[in-house]
Parts: sequence; C-alpha cells; structure tokens
Amino acid sequence: AEGGEVSPPGLVQGATSHSLATEEAEAAGALRRAAEADAAAAAASCPSAGAEFEWRAGEGSSEEEDAGPLDDRVEGAIDAINAARDAMNARQLDLEAAKRELGAAEAQTALEITRLREHEHRDNLAQVEKYESLKQRAAEARAAAEARAAGGEDAASSGSGGTAASEATTAATPMAPTPAELAAVEAMEAQSLRMACDLSDVFISLVPYFTYVGVAEQSLDDAR
Repeated sequence: AEGGEVSPPGLVQGATSHSLATEEAEAAGALRRAAEADAAAAAASCPSAGAEFEWRAGEGSSEEEDAGPLDDRVEGAIDAINAARDAMNARQLDLEAAKRELGAAEAQTALEITRLREHEHRDNLAQVEKYESLKQRAAEARAAAEARAAGGEDAASSGSGGTAASEATTAATPMAPTPAELAAVEAMEAQSLRMACDLSDVFISLVPYFTYVGVAEQSLDDAR
C-alpha cells in the first residue's frame, strides 16, 4: 500500500497470539464464575444439609478460612463419646485383672487340694473310699433283695387261681431271695457298719481336709 506503513510480519503474529490468549483467559474466568454461582445456588437451596455438616460454628466451605469454635452439639457429643470410651476401657482393664486374679486363685487351690489328697490325707481318703464302695454295694444288694421279695409275693397272690395265665406269670417273675442270699446281704451291711465304726478316728482327722475343700470351692464360686 502506497503511502501507508507496513508492519513487520513478526509484530502482527505476536499481536494475534496475545489477543487469542486474552480471549481464552476471559472465557475460562467466565466458566469458573458460572460454576461458582451454580455451587452457591445449590448450597442456598439446601441450607439444612450445609448446617448438618458444618462442624464448627461459622465455618465456611473454604479450607483457607480460619475455623471457628466447635459447634456445641458436636463438642458435647465428642465429650460424651470420649467419656464412654474411657469408662469402657477402665471396666475392661478391671475385668482382665479380675480374670487373672481368679485364674491364679484357681491354680493355687487346685495345687493345695492335690497336695492334701495325694500326700497328707492319702491313706485316710483311701480307707474312706473303700468304706463308701462297700456301703454302696450293701445298699444295692438290699434294694435288689427287697425288689425280688416284693415280686415273689405278687406272683404268689396272682398265681393262687391256678389258671394257665397265672402260672406263666409266676414262672416269669423272679423268685424271692433265699435265706442264704438274705444272710449275705445282712453280712455285707454289718461289715459296712463295723467299718464305719472303725473309721471314726479317720473321719475326725479328715474334717480339716473337707472343710478346706468346701470353703475353697465356695470362695471360687463367689469369685466367678
């Protein structure tokens, strides 16, 4: 163009790039402002949700703002949770200590009872065990003899009619004990009684043992 000034190509290209960058920055700013406006509108349309999650009085959504004091509701709830946790931990520690103490007491009691049974009172307890066994056998023999005697009497009364059915019943019923069997039962009972009399001193010597066992087991039951 005659009489006009011609701009260098590099200058024209730089001006064009600067203009495009400016337009892109302005467009990005507009988009950001629109997004912030939408977020503010959404928060304003649901104020209860925002208040529910606002743990600090006057605290905004920006992390850069200084946090205010805790809301009274949240602070009270946190204190209650901490107090309940501390109380639970204390009770758990007490329970564990009680379990350890009970376990130690059970172990010590078991050792002491074993020592008394197998060493200090072993012979006396063996004699008492023989007596208890004999007494049990005598009681069982007496019960069996009485049952047979009762069955024999019933069979005799039912078989007095002489019918075939009564005779079959009599044959199936155990016979009453013989005099020799009754005598054996009475001898066993007499032996048991004599043994009890002979063991009177043994029973007296075992009083401390049975007393200790009873008191120790009761104490453990109370602790449990």
